[in-house]
Amino acid sequence: MEGLKASDRATARQDSQWKARRLLKTEASARLELQSALEAELRAKQSLQQELSTLKAASLSTESKLQEVEEQNTELRAEVERLKKEIKSLPVSDLRGRDSIVTLMPLSPV
Repeated sequence: MEGLKASDRATARQDSQWKARRLLKTEASARLELQSALEAELRAKQSLQQELSTLKAASLSTESKLQEVEEQNTELRAEVERLKKEIKSLPVSDLRGRDSIVTLMPLSPV
């Protein structure tokens, strides 16, 4: 009987040691999974930050080009207005005597 009790205690001790090792392995596995998930999220965040930086740079470039084109458009409109005034100020005889494209342009505003 004593031998059986000692055997049960040894088995119980081995059982608890096995459970402790199993728990440690499970915790280590869970820790590795969490670490892997965290690293994946960090890589995704870094990728998004790089994409955002690229898009911001493209946006700034586009805004700069738009501003340049708007300035050029304003200058061209001013030149068109100046040329219209110049055409209106010319005597009609000067317009008829010229053999150029100016004679084909209408004198009224478009």
